[in-house]
Amino acid sequence: MSKVGRATLPPYFLVTAVTTMMLVTGMNILVPVLPGYASSFGVGATEVGLVVSAFALGRLLFEVAGARWAERVGPRAVCALGALVIAAASVVGGLVESFPVLLAARLVQGIGSALYMSAATLLVVSFVPQGSAGRWMSLYHGIFLLGLAVGPLVGGGVAELWGLRAPFFAYGAMAVVGAVLAVVRLPGPTALQHAEGGRAAPDGARRSGVLALLGHRAFAISLLVILVMFIVRTGLRNTAVPLYAGEVLGMTAGGIGLLVTAAAVGQIAVLWHAGSVLDARGARWVLVVSLAGAAASVLLFTVATTPPLLAVCMVLMGLVTAYSTAAPTVVVVDVVDPRARGTAIGIQRMVTDAGQLIGPVLVGLVLDHATFLVAFVTIGVLVALTAACTLAMPDTRRADPR
Repeated sequence: MSKVGRATLPPYFLVTAVTTMMLVTGMNILVPVLPGYASSFGVGATEVGLVVSAFALGRLLFEVAGARWAERVGPRAVCALGALVIAAASVVGGLVESFPVLLAARLVQGIGSALYMSAATLLVVSFVPQGSAGRWMSLYHGIFLLGLAVGPLVGGGVAELWGLRAPFFAYGAMAVVGAVLAVVRLPGPTALQHAEGGRAAPDGARRSGVLALLGHRAFAISLLVILVMFIVRTGLRNTAVPLYAGEVLGMTAGGIGLLVTAAAVGQIAVLWHAGSVLDARGARWVLVVSLAGAAASVLLFTVATTPPLLAVCMVLMGLVTAYSTAAPTVVVVDVVDPRARGTAIGIQRMVTDAGQLIGPVLVGLVLDHATFLVAFVTIGVLVALTAACTLAMPDTRRADPR
């Protein structure tokens, strides 16, 4: 059996990781071309923003449903369906001649992404051993970061060679391959039941389980962490820093791209070690230390008055936030009843989407009424308050921590 270090490769991990990498890369292929493509339909900046947000809205609406359906019919069916929905919507997006249809295609792409990602994450969570969950979930989250880094590079190259519509077809082709891999290699419903040690709970228990999950202190704090860290990712790293680098420091688009890549590289570089620390010390300790470090790194942006200093801040932020990347998912492995994991994963992914929507809007509102200094301090204080909240999290390695 395959091993990484001393940890045995969990069942279905490799094929799920490869398929996820393909779809995340495809999703980010559209990043460099989508604003320009939407603008070509003669719409304004608000409508362009709607095209970007429609994808996140589609995901937000179907994250929980995707995970629950995977519990009932198996990851194979839901992952394949999600990938095929992405493929169909991508082809429509590439052929479309009107803006409303493009907007609808982006919404449907988001729905397909939610179905695939929630089912795939549930599959990975169901099979990772509790003692090494931190390492494997850190590695799995690293797949997303690689897709975030590689996708825009591929998308830019494809668009330069074949035009702004071509990345949609490339995304669709990747999704078709992902659907084939899901059908051929991913398991049906009985595999999840075996991994979780029993049948899924009946509908009534599931509905009451949502309230029970939200009332569980460790799980509730994990949702807060996810929300704030994705506000940091989309609000600070993807919005405030690029604007600051361009408008204040006069950096070029290429230099700004390197800044964002530097943060991702810093994060990826320590993910396996971060997972090992998470397995050894538990989610609470890791989150307290990591978020305190993240708050300090964000506040350092207030003195980043040159491009080299800004690059150092970005790398440092990537390094410290890596240690909190997988912790919320490990909380699910540690404390959530296997019969409720689908709902738990869906809720966490829904909060992820909410953070991605809130981050740019929050930063935009601050910058419209204040300065970059105020924006950096605001986000730094928000992260510091979140770190303080994690002090109330129980040690999830204990039985039934509350």
